[in-house]
Amino acid sequence: MGRLKRIQRIDAANNMLVRVPPAMGHLKTIKELNLRYNNLDDKYKAKADEGLSRLLAFLREEDERERQEEIERLRPIGTAAGPYMEYRCKAEPSQLLKTDFGEFTVDNRCWIRTGYTLTQVNNMVYVFGGQLVKDGTVSNELFWMTSERMEWHAQPTRGDRPSGRYGHVAVYDPDHHALVVFGGRNADKRRLADIAVLDLDTFTWQRPPISGTAPSPREGAAAAYHAGHMVLFGGHGTGGRTNDLMLLELSGWTWQQPNTTGTPPSPRSHAAITVGNGHYVIIHGGRNNFVLEDMHVLDLLTRAWVDASPKGTCPPPRHSHSLHMHNEWLYLFNGINELGASTVTLFKAHLPRNALDRPGSPHTPNAASGADGGETGGGVVLQLDWQELDPELPYNKNRAGVMQQGQLKCYQLGSNMLGRTMNEDDAEKGLAYWDVHKVARLDAFKSKASAVSDREAGSKASRSQSGSTKSSRVQHTIHSAGKMPLSYTTNNAKEQKMLAYIGDFQRVFRELYPYRRPMPLAPLNECGVPKFVCTTLRPSLPPFHELYTLEGCAKFVSEFLTVEPLEDPLHPPEHMPSPMSILTWQAADPFDAATVLCSLLLGAGYNAYMVMGYAALAVTLNDQSETECPWLQEPDSTAAATANNNAADVRPGSPMNSATQHRKSMAGGPASSTTITRGSKAGSDSTAADEPGKRKKYQVRP
Repeated sequence: MGRLKRIQRIDAANNMLVRVPPAMGHLKTIKELNLRYNNLDDKYKAKADEGLSRLLAFLREEDERERQEEIERLRPIGTAAGPYMEYRCKAEPSQLLKTDFGEFTVDNRCWIRTGYTLTQVNNMVYVFGGQLVKDGTVSNELFWMTSERMEWHAQPTRGDRPSGRYGHVAVYDPDHHALVVFGGRNADKRRLADIAVLDLDTFTWQRPPISGTAPSPREGAAAAYHAGHMVLFGGHGTGGRTNDLMLLELSGWTWQQPNTTGTPPSPRSHAAITVGNGHYVIIHGGRNNFVLEDMHVLDLLTRAWVDASPKGTCPPPRHSHSLHMHNEWLYLFNGINELGASTVTLFKAHLPRNALDRPGSPHTPNAASGADGGETGGGVVLQLDWQELDPELPYNKNRAGVMQQGQLKCYQLGSNMLGRTMNEDDAEKGLAYWDVHKVARLDAFKSKASAVSDREAGSKASRSQSGSTKSSRVQHTIHSAGKMPLSYTTNNAKEQKMLAYIGDFQRVFRELYPYRRPMPLAPLNECGVPKFVCTTLRPSLPPFHELYTLEGCAKFVSEFLTVEPLEDPLHPPEHMPSPMSILTWQAADPFDAATVLCSLLLGAGYNAYMVMGYAALAVTLNDQSETECPWLQEPDSTAAATANNNAADVRPGSPMNSATQHRKSMAGGPASSTTITRGSKAGSDSTAADEPGKRKKYQVRP
């Protein structure tokens, strides 16, 4: 109907018409439509008899109904996967696209990238910019996909297009149906502070005239939309990270920096931000010299900062994550942890609408009592009780997630449920695009505390008491498994055959000995791949002569590795990493330390074996608090002389001396040459110290 937009009269009488094209209902200039002497259906005939205006309204309704039916007909069929519905996403590698401003041949594959923005607008998602993984190109392309078709589209744009960038921010302006982009870095790695606005109806870029004091050029800022303004916080500028809060009025395009009270967050970049309960700006995490975990709230009405202290479980430190407020619940999802690995953990906390402004509540803007009973300086303290949820998201090579309107939407590479496997080499080289979309309601996720078994809960409790960080190291390695050798992430044909033998053996073992614990014959390695336990030992001969002897290897392992207790002292560890990873971490549990030591000894020509058993808690933890120090000697001159003679016979650096020091080191005592002896007062009887009821005296002699 594009050519009929200006038509005023249509004479379609006596044409044997059965129906009228519904699209004609959008003709705004038509004044007369003659449909007499046709074989129209009863509903069309009845509306035509009622007059032109009612007929056009009916045609518009029919057009919308047919459009919805076509959408439902073409909508992809989802596959249930736990709380999610998974869909396949398509993208044509070459498409001829005709627009009002020209014809374009586009590649609709949205290659995986870093530093992009992903903006969800109802059933549409827009991806802008970023740095491509495949070749490092800094892009200014716009891609979009609708949940009605699950097809990626590269959208040509016109107007004053912004330069390619990454590390920028983008917010959706619902009043003008536009995408507002700020800052980032360009291809020359220069930080930017410009504003670019994309009209999502005409796909036209604009550079509005900006007034007020603009923020300094930066990347990694946090931005959100609130009441006709873009709220901008923090970022990494030329002079370092900042903690300034800026407001951009999206109608007059004026920057302003409001004056706030209270203690603002520390300077940071890549923090998460959202606006909840009408007028509260919530900021969590980010990074400066460290990865942060604190949370702050700004009341936009009173312009006062609120410190939100956690209560109970606290989300671990992270940056580059997302926050979402829905039905008085605050949700926190994904991010990058302290080790630099992506995490898919999900937390929620209840934040009632009147939690900060209810009169007489402990969260009112009065001076709150601190932990020591004193005042916290007049600021409001908001305590949030975080709960960890189980997002049921297995490891994926590249995944992007966004929360909107109470839903969690993820875009990822491949899915086992849909039978779409991703080539690891292509994903590592960046020759892949998000071909799977999965969506779930946030209220459908269960608490992780109720999902774990009693044994897992006990394991977590013992881990928190022991202070072991092996799980976090393993998770970091799993999420960066693409950087590991292929033998770490896969099993060859011989290994698969060996694992099959092990599975049969374990089955028979359980049938014959149902009350015995199964042997850890195929534990997971640091990449989450099962490996035969004997293959974990890798004979290694480093080019250092100090590691060619038993004493040298044992001393190196005890001094180079920080030994941590087992996460669960009653069971073998779930993961047994390779010696390479253990040496890289410089931390190990007893199994890991034995793995490194045996690998070194095997390389040096020794017959070394790993033996697993059980012992008392004091032995396994090397607790010698109840053991009398063996270096404390009786004040017997003969015994002291004998000890001195024995010490003189052992030369420094001799095998006997090294072995003695090694045994002391393995027993928990320091390998020191200082001796401690028991002495007596001058002129007194040497046996007086042994008399009953008399206190023995000790002295330290160098």
